[in-house]
Amino acid sequence: MKIFLVTSNTFLGSLILTCVTILIFSFGSSIHAFPTQKLLFLGNENIPPIIYNVNGSAKGVVVDITKAVIKEAKLDAEIKAMNWAEAQALLKKGKADALLQINKNTQREKYLDFSLPLLKSEFCIFKLNSRNDISNLKSLRNKIVGVEKKGYPRQYLKKKPGIKIKIIPDFKTGFRMIKTKEIDAIIVDRWVGEYQLAINNITDISHLEKPIAENYSAIAVLKGNTKLLHSINYGLSKIRENGIRQSILRKWKGYEIIYLTKSRFTLYKNIVIFACICSVLLFIIIFYAYRLYYTRTKLKKVNLSLTKNKIELEIIKDKLKQKNKYLYNVSKTDSLTGLYNRRFFNEAHIRELRRVKRNQYPLSLLMIDVDYFKDYNDKYGHVKGDIALKKVSHVLRISINRPHDIASRYGGEEFVLLLPETPAKNALTLAEKIRNTVLELKIETANKKTSPYLTVSIGIAEVERIQYNIINKIALDQIDNADKAMFLSKSNGRNQSNIYI
Repeated sequence: MKIFLVTSNTFLGSLILTCVTILIFSFGSSIHAFPTQKLLFLGNENIPPIIYNVNGSAKGVVVDITKAVIKEAKLDAEIKAMNWAEAQALLKKGKADALLQINKNTQREKYLDFSLPLLKSEFCIFKLNSRNDISNLKSLRNKIVGVEKKGYPRQYLKKKPGIKIKIIPDFKTGFRMIKTKEIDAIIVDRWVGEYQLAINNITDISHLEKPIAENYSAIAVLKGNTKLLHSINYGLSKIRENGIRQSILRKWKGYEIIYLTKSRFTLYKNIVIFACICSVLLFIIIFYAYRLYYTRTKLKKVNLSLTKNKIELEIIKDKLKQKNKYLYNVSKTDSLTGLYNRRFFNEAHIRELRRVKRNQYPLSLLMIDVDYFKDYNDKYGHVKGDIALKKVSHVLRISINRPHDIASRYGGEEFVLLLPETPAKNALTLAEKIRNTVLELKIETANKKTSPYLTVSIGIAEVERIQYNIINKIALDQIDNADKAMFLSKSNGRNQSNIYI
């Protein structure tokens, strides 16, 4: 049974550390805080390496991401991995505050609110290596496919006629059923499947390289718990902006996994120790032979000089890296609202239009303007005006939940949203949600005769497909069309959304 997971980086690090140790021996030389009660975040303990339980402690890539979110949002919270059904029941009873690694569906959206995307899942087909007849999703027609009872693959396969679905109690049993030919394949998240193959010492089953579906999980809270949801979304946004999320994913994805049995691991460990001892002895022999030609004093001076230069170089490189990172963030971010600035938006707009030309999917642009904002500034002053703009920008930030969606400050009290792979009718739904959320802020206006609270007017313009290489002109036209639609919203009384036709 495979019970040791060793990364290639760890293996090399252990070798170097052992060598160094033996050499030394040989020579003898907020606003988002919830202070009153600790919050409880629960996850499914049966989906390693995403979430799992080690001696009562929650581990996994999602656990690391959530810990970073908790730190950034300044939350007092603990994370537990447990039975998934019990975790959901505890949340419904109010004995827990959030669920980790959960996907949206119609039933869950009745009582849960979902955060920004947490983790991308790649669902792959796992099969016997000898089954050359299974090469893609279409090849599963008239075959028996194993899935979890309440997992996303089951919901996905229900929409694919001709595939026979078989519920498996767990993945260890499912892989055994593949080997006994009770089922033809299993569909499961790539990380989970690979982990199960490793710990169960299964070598004649693998997955197809291309996933059949991709999905984004989230952190869910009970409906109405908007304060906690906003804190979680804030934390997710911050770790994406400062690169912490990417660093965590690289740590988990960037390692090459080597699966060893306990006996083989012990053998390899002994081989490594023996090799280290031999290497050290050989090094000592070479070292003293080398000393016949050069004095120790000269060698020490050379080593000290090289070490000093190396340290100085590392310091300079680190300073340059930090400076470049700071300058890049400054160059793309609006200092008042924290949203992307107009320069970044213009670059992203051209980039997305080029993708539209390649892939022929719709791209929607929302132009958003705060109504009567000059009057608001004249009455309350620019300090309160800036506070109002920050509140509106926060609404825009929490309204988008896909990695490629972009919210930017366009200028003054104008904002833009860039929504790839989104038709105008869907963009209109989002626009109405934004408009209503801004209204619910209940920011008093300068003139209550026009409207008691601050409102926004929104214009929407869509690009469906591009046939000619005139990207810059199309970008200007789309911005102009969205601006015209926004002007129509203002002309019709403000506090409304319109699509450019």
